[in-house]
Amino acid sequence: MKPKNKAHIATIGAATIALSIIFLFAASIAPTGRFLLFAIATMLSIAVVIECGLAWAWTSYAATAILALFLVPDKTMVFLYILFFGYYGMVKMYIEMLQKLWLEWTIKMTLFAVVSYIIGFLLAGLIGLKLPANYSMLILWGIAIVGFTLYDIGYSSAANLYIHSLQRYLKFKR
Repeated sequence: MKPKNKAHIATIGAATIALSIIFLFAASIAPTGRFLLFAIATMLSIAVVIECGLAWAWTSYAATAILALFLVPDKTMVFLYILFFGYYGMVKMYIEMLQKLWLEWTIKMTLFAVVSYIIGFLLAGLIGLKLPANYSMLILWGIAIVGFTLYDIGYSSAANLYIHSLQRYLKFKR
């Protein structure tokens, strides 16, 4: 259900944008726990998708991405957010509407592979990063696939936690 009042939509969007920036900033300066903080920043869009709808979630993503470019010191975190993880929750929702598990995972893995290639290409071109051309690259990519699979499962778990536990405590008026 979506809030009827536009003030509620603005409040939810602004709160998730602010929290996402805080977690992205923390992930960029923290000595440990960077991946966890980054994952939390990317999963905050769950509230916007559920409470306000996909259109507002895309708007929230765009605002977070623009603000992060200016406010977050580690631009690697920002680019990963912009190029994949920031919008993945919305894309995941579209993909999971297919209701065919094998097709959903095929599309998700294909999307991840394409975006991973683009990110690798950009890193190589922009900062001169040389990627290994032997088996170590396959091992690295295999680890990335496992990490992405765990992220996807964690994202679904966070969405379920929000729907079944947290949502009632936030008490958005409808």
